[in-house]
Amino acid sequence: MNNPSVIPAFDFREMVTPINGKVITTSHKVAQYFGKRHSNILRDIKRVITDCSEEFGRLNFELADYIDEQGKIRPMYRITKDGWMMLVMGFTGKAATTIKESYISAFNWMTEQLSRRIAMGEEMQIVDTTCDWVKPIYLTESDIRTPNRQTKKDVLAHNKSWAKNCQASRH
Repeated sequence: MNNPSVIPAFDFREMVTPINGKVITTSHKVAQYFGKRHSNILRDIKRVITDCSEEFGRLNFELADYIDEQGKIRPMYRITKDGWMMLVMGFTGKAATTIKESYISAFNWMTEQLSRRIAMGEEMQIVDTTCDWVKPIYLTESDIRTPNRQTKKDVLAHNKSWAKNCQASRH
């Protein structure tokens, strides 16, 4: 019996984003669209990086952070089209093939958008305003004495992320 695959509808333009003139996706988005655990995608990327040349890994997989649903800082990778192709080559099945086609369309669409802007003399600028509204969290002495260790860890993680991404960019 043939089991049909249910493939959710999604806007392929959300699959990729332009960063510094390059079109990228993230390991988090790959996991989301392919219905896989993010930890498994991270494992697969590490395997690809180990197996391919150092230059290919460096040019196509950039380690970054994101904040998950619980507010915790987690690792992810920014992935170029070539890195994405190397990563998903082994994903099989009708649903995977359909999602691959959508991703290819997304990469091509975004590349065309960037090319048009360059041809028209426009420089695409993406302004990250996160640091304008994210600030460090300051604790009082009573906050420090509070026994909730997880909250303290979360505040420390937030402040470290702010220092790394915002404080450094202001100098």
